[in-house]
Amino acid sequence: MENLRGMGDGFSTIVDNMGTFVATVARQFGVPDEEKSIAGFTAKYDAAIVLKAFETVVARLERGDTIDNPIAYFYTVVKVMQAEQDERESGHGDDDRKRLVIARNWARTLLREWPPHQVRAILADTYRSPEFVDEVMADLGRDR
Repeated sequence: MENLRGMGDGFSTIVDNMGTFVATVARQFGVPDEEKSIAGFTAKYDAAIVLKAFETVVARLERGDTIDNPIAYFYTVVKVMQAEQDERESGHGDDDRKRLVIARNWARTLLREWPPHQVRAILADTYRSPEFVDEVMADLGRDR
């Protein structure tokens, strides 16, 4: 794996294998006893997506955002980022309308487990477009 970019001065660790990465994730999110679970989870996803999700969640925490359960949030961001990438690679993600429908479906699913502000943050971390996330959340508000 590559250097952990954007981790601030406290993150000079170079992640050279998944064991080191998993230990870094466990330590960063305060769950040192969950390394085996983290390893099992991350093995199912594209390594570049896992690293990007980790960097994104750490950056959010470093900005002072509150995340009640950072490891669960990280897992969720990985899942949604992977799904977004898979959609783009399949060609379905090219259609803006279809992309909106997929994002709205994710948001509905996420709202079962996360408060609306965290759903908004997860979508923002995945789609990287505040306008797109605003549209998704507004559509959900109209559906209620």
